[in-house]
Amino acid sequence: MKTDATHKILVLAVVVITILMMGCFTIHEVDQPTSATAGEQISITVTCSAEEEAETIERHMLFGLLVPNDFTVNTVTYEGDFEGTCELLTAETALRDTVGPYKDAQTWYDSTEAYYPSGDDMQWVLFQGIESHTKPVKEDTLWFDVAIDMTVGNTNGTYNLGYLLSMVNLDFTEEGYMDVSLENPITVTGGTAIDNSVEMVSEFKLAQNFPNPFNPTTNIGFEIPENSFVTLSVFDMMGREVMQLVNGYREAGSYNVTFDGTDLASGIYFYKLQAGNFSRTMKMVLSK
Repeated sequence: MKTDATHKILVLAVVVITILMMGCFTIHEVDQPTSATAGEQISITVTCSAEEEAETIERHMLFGLLVPNDFTVNTVTYEGDFEGTCELLTAETALRDTVGPYKDAQTWYDSTEAYYPSGDDMQWVLFQGIESHTKPVKEDTLWFDVAIDMTVGNTNGTYNLGYLLSMVNLDFTEEGYMDVSLENPITVTGGTAIDNSVEMVSEFKLAQNFPNPFNPTTNIGFEIPENSFVTLSVFDMMGREVMQLVNGYREAGSYNVTFDGTDLASGIYFYKLQAGNFSRTMKMVLSK
């Protein structure tokens, strides 16, 4: 649990860009927006270089991103002296390369978390290159741009995005094979503010929103007795999801979320909480 108020609004988001090739790597430039609206789709470009050694084995790119739980990473691609697209890794996905200590995706997740703990309200998301690359020894430095497309979450605040470039088949702490850029702030507005103060609770609960009926905002409270992956979504009468208020891991405790229906029509809506094996849906009325 974070008690420092600053920590509640400043969440470190680190993007780890890991390349399955021999050589030293450098991050030269990060091009990202400094502000965004909740739910907005943004593009980030990280310009990198690699200096090769005597290595001709075919390898695949591997990219890891540490982002707030309510951010969604849509695509990761790269172009330049290395070009290709990436696929999302899950715990069940086989790595396309098994050079070094990382034999499967879960090992890579565990090792990354051990070296760079995600902290509260954060998650690691890993991608690997679909195409393999064989590069002969050469004098020139190899350049490439990593292009990341992601959707901003629904929680207001300032996030200090960071980027780290390393190698998957070596210890992350080995000197000469890692570069990092951490001072890249982005401010998110137009979303909701979540009170994540932790209280002792004994059971899962989803409270009736208040006020109800409401116009245009209302508060939704819920409690979880254990750390859980939580989703809280709003649906219309046709069962279509109109807004996602929470989507990520939360510590045990009591929470309160503000729902803003400014852009929605008057009518009956449903909000559904899912946490672990618990699921409950309740009704609310937007009256303009």
